[in-house]
Parts: sequence; structure tokens; C-alpha cells
Amino acid sequence: MSAADGRQRDDGGHAGGALGPAIRATWRSTPPDPRHPVRETLRLRRRKEELESGLRQPGGIRIMQERGLYCVREKLQRVPTAIEAILKAARLLQRPVAALSADDVGSIP
Repeated sequence: MSAADGRQRDDGGHAGGALGPAIRATWRSTPPDPRHPVRETLRLRRRKEELESGLRQPGGIRIMQERGLYCVREKLQRVPTAIEAILKAARLLQRPVAALSADDVGSIP
């Protein structure tokens, strides 16, 4: 608890509270689902766009975002067939990738 206002600390009680939000965001991310590579790939693409957007913003913790972006890009390179399926669905449905769901991709033959 913070002595100043009686509220519980939001940084996990650890020193270096400035890193707290970035670390918590990583911990709270949805765990990978190996049974659904398309769903996981869509989640990774959205996370990649979020990280890239964050890097373009002024201020912030760049090293954490950059490290996260490298990890996401590496994971996406491991699923080329899922990426191809997602891009094919986006093309056929004439929708942006960010607007697709796993059901949309699964409905494309």
C-alpha cells in the first residue's frame, strides 16, 4: 500500500514501478493456443501492430516495446501457412486483416 493515499501499489510492489505497466501488459497477454494457429496468428498480428504503433509514439519505454516486437515477429515467422490463410481471407472478404476473426478465416475454402 502506498503510504500517501492508502491505495495498493499498481506496480506489483517491486522497485522500478515505471516498468510495471509494460511488464503487466506482457503477463496479461493471452497464452498461445497451439490448437488454433490462425487464432494465435491473428492475436500476434494485432500485438505486432500495437507495438509498432507504440514505437512511433513519443516517450515511453522503447526497449521493452522493441524486445516485444522482435519476439512477436519471430513467432509470426514460424506460422507461414496461417499467415497465408489470413491474407487470403482478407483478400477474398475485402476486409483489413485487423478486422478478421478466426471464424472468418476458417470459412474460406
